[in-house]
Amino acid sequence: MSESLTPENFRQAFFTTRQRDGKVIFVTDITRCLRKAYYSYFNPQPSSPQAVVGQLLHRAFASTLRDKIGAYFEVGFTIGLGRDWVLKGRCDMLFADSVYEFKFVRSIPRAKEREGYNLQVQLYCHAFRARKGYLVFVDRETFDIEIVEVELRDGVAESLLDDARYLADCLEKGIPPERASPRFEGECEYCEFVEVCGMGEDVREVRV
Repeated sequence: MSESLTPENFRQAFFTTRQRDGKVIFVTDITRCLRKAYYSYFNPQPSSPQAVVGQLLHRAFASTLRDKIGAYFEVGFTIGLGRDWVLKGRCDMLFADSVYEFKFVRSIPRAKEREGYNLQVQLYCHAFRARKGYLVFVDRETFDIEIVEVELRDGVAESLLDDARYLADCLEKGIPPERASPRFEGECEYCEFVEVCGMGEDVREVRV
């Protein structure tokens, strides 16, 4: 007799915790709050429902487009930061010397205001030496699609790499990065580490 599947079996298949191999910093670490990146390094959190839905839509999008256009999908890269630390990232799509990053969102107008999305594309273009970069916003409910070209600015990628080195230094010393003002509405309010960050304690001694 075969064993019955339970709802938890399905949840475990999707709600995973992102694993790091040693001294690894992800692009998404440095395009968001560095303090959150610091705390999540020591206390990795399972994927949120929104993240799981986004991952599934990414895979479906890539699977469908792969048969339609001659593009490369989910292309990874690694950049050395020194002292054995590396920065890792993965571009959603490379097509005709351009980077495309997919964002499945509830509100396209609000998502367009998220500077972190712009920074991701800036860094991906630097890593792949792409001439242009685009954000592809997809409304999860209506499937409306808007493609926005990102203005590539001198010095942005280099500044992000400096942030990655600074974060690596903080992680080695066990000292959270300095506080920064919230970059968008709700960034601190909905952060899972807001209480730890507010107390200024070392996350390795606090269970969240």
